[in-house]
Order: sequence, then structure tokens, then C-alpha cells
Amino acid sequence: MHRADKLTKEPEFYNTLWNTCTTSILRHVNALRTDKISWNKNILLPSHSDDIAHELGLIDTSLSLADAREYYKINDLSEEFANDSEYSKKIRKERR
Repeated sequence: MHRADKLTKEPEFYNTLWNTCTTSILRHVNALRTDKISWNKNILLPSHSDDIAHELGLIDTSLSLADAREYYKINDLSEEFANDSEYSKKIRKERR
């Protein structure tokens, strides 16, 4: 919450290399881990985020990466509930 409060006073701006969703998550995860996740080119390529998380055991599944991607795909649900005020709740309910 400290960082969220700080952002209200001092906004951060997106930077393709150093301040993306993935790099932000990596900083948070590394703050909690004793064995830090190394920076590599895949950190900078968002299409590899799930691959990195799966490889490190950060996704709670026994599925292969390909099977997990298919199982957790929400494209149709996302379109169906796009304008729903309970979007997040509904896509989670449908995935169970």
C-alpha cells in the first residue's frame, strides 16, 4: 500500500524497458523471494510472462504451460461480460 500511496503523489510513467507491468511485478516478487528472479530478455517481452511464472512454479497448476493457457483462456467470457459491473467476479465464477 505504501507504493500505491506514493503513486498518488508521484506518478510513474510507463517505459518500454524499465517500467512495465511485468517489470513492476518482478520487483514485487523479488522483494519477497530469497532466490531472486534474474533479469533477461523474456522479462521485457510480455508474451513470455506466463512462461516465466510457470517455469518458476508461481502458477498453481499441475498442467503444462500449453494446457494451462488453454484452460485459463477467457477470451469468450471477456467479450460476454465486457460491460458488466461485476466483470471480474463473473469470469472467475465461469472458470470454476
